[in-house]
Amino acid sequence: MSRVFAIFSKDVKSYFFSITAYIVITIFLTLSGFFFSTAMSYFSLYSFQASSQPYLSTEGLNLTDAVLGNLFFNICVILLLMIPVLTMRLMAEEQKEGTLELLLTYPVNEKEVVLGKFLAAGFVFAVMLLPTMTHLFLLRWLGGTFEWGVVASGGIGLFLMGMAFISFGIFSSSLSENQIIGAVISFGFLLLLWMLAWVSQFVPPAFAGLAGEFSLIRHVEDFFKGIVEVKNIVYYLLFTFFFFLLTVWRLEARKWVR
Repeated sequence: MSRVFAIFSKDVKSYFFSITAYIVITIFLTLSGFFFSTAMSYFSLYSFQASSQPYLSTEGLNLTDAVLGNLFFNICVILLLMIPVLTMRLMAEEQKEGTLELLLTYPVNEKEVVLGKFLAAGFVFAVMLLPTMTHLFLLRWLGGTFEWGVVASGGIGLFLMGMAFISFGIFSSSLSENQIIGAVISFGFLLLLWMLAWVSQFVPPAFAGLAGEFSLIRHVEDFFKGIVEVKNIVYYLLFTFFFFLLTVWRLEARKWVR
């Protein structure tokens, strides 16, 4: 584990000694703050209208569904854009500079390299996600009430989805020495899996269920409703582990190619 920690430390320092982490975190927090304030504005406006016009429907008129539910979904969209940027350099830069071969000559194997880089990106992701908790404290300070169970399950869902994104992002970064190509591959593939939930509405019933099961967004929706199902957890864990192994195999294959 000391070798994994050494790689983890190197990559975390690389993130914060460059401008990448600061740009990604700043954009993420700015966008999430914008979506939160927008959701709060609509909630406040509709609450006022509902109180003065009783005929308006009040279904779903609560902070948990109207504000936090929308916030969780919007954060997923932001992560779809930000994670490929966060992971695009992890392997591509090492290959371009020729330091990957040098790294693998040390007493460290491919699994330890990938794990160290995966944990480094996961650490930056956690640092990026943690400040969004201030939205909850702000709501409580303003006297708002919401279901903490939904908040907890939503946070679990966001974390699992984010780590799945990171796993594929590292794999796509290992496919090319060009960071931009890695980011584009990562974004394109994740977007494709995201859109399977919508495509399932237009395909034959025999394939609709299968398309929905492979959709990235379909499995996180239950978390945002406070529903934690084992199948959804297993989906993200298997997705993460599968592309983790693919990255390891990709590094091992480089030995034979060269």
